[in-house]
Amino acid sequence: MCHNTREWHCDVIRKIKRLNHEKGFCVSVMIDTEGSQIHVVDHASPSSVKAEEDSIWLFTAEKFEGSHTSSVQANKGFSEGIEVGDELVIDGGMASFEVIEKVGNDLHCKCTDPGLFLPRAKLSFRRNGKLVERNYGHPTLSTKVYKSFGKD
Repeated sequence: MCHNTREWHCDVIRKIKRLNHEKGFCVSVMIDTEGSQIHVVDHASPSSVKAEEDSIWLFTAEKFEGSHTSSVQANKGFSEGIEVGDELVIDGGMASFEVIEKVGNDLHCKCTDPGLFLPRAKLSFRRNGKLVERNYGHPTLSTKVYKSFGKD
């Protein structure tokens, strides 16, 4: 559900329902919800960025201007409960970072597994090899996904 708009997803579901009805099909719809991953708002590039091994990156909720190829703007509250030593994983393993310093809500991270960092990437955190549980008052389904289950 994080890729494309609510309207686009609703249109696809409507088309599947219509074909099921008209043609007698029984095609189900499976939706991959956004879950507990955190979306990157901006990494200052319209295309992918290469995260190089040992490079230092700043992950912040603050809006920044200009070209900051090693800075990433994420959603507010993204660093709650995260500790130095935790692993930050991009898009399920496209690149990985170690949190080396936490200053307020900002995370300074060192790239430990280089790779591509795509626009609108998703972040998740691991501690001692396990996913860091992150339910700091955030709903299991995002507002965008929840609205998609409406009467469209």
